[in-house]
Amino acid sequence: MKKGFTLIELMIVIVIIGILTAIAIPNFIKLTDRAKKASLIGNMHTIQVVVEDYCVVTEGKYPRHVSEIDSLLPQNIKNPFIPDGPVLQDYVDPPTTPGVVQYLYKDSAGVGDWYEISGIYKDSMPIELTLHPGKAIF
Repeated sequence: MKKGFTLIELMIVIVIIGILTAIAIPNFIKLTDRAKKASLIGNMHTIQVVVEDYCVVTEGKYPRHVSEIDSLLPQNIKNPFIPDGPVLQDYVDPPTTPGVVQYLYKDSAGVGDWYEISGIYKDSMPIELTLHPGKAIF
């Protein structure tokens, strides 16, 4: 008598593996999207700290363009959606690159400078967190 699995038993195992895969893959995709979003929010905060540091060093002036703070960014900051892509850019409307943090300098008619930092989520949608000097708006 030969020992082994029957065709029915093997098919049942394959169906079970297929069902488990169908459940696991969407959950994994959601988890990676949440991790990328969290990384983007972390990048936004890092850039806000760099902008505020620049303001302290320049005695109250915020940078007008990202070229003024590019060299101040940490070496390990990465775009979570495009690993070799840009991390920071001046404000562009409509946004084009996911994972990029946009910086917009605003001059409020001599009353004082301020800025806006926003992140670009997947599908070029702005992230729902916008940072201003001294406060975060959710």
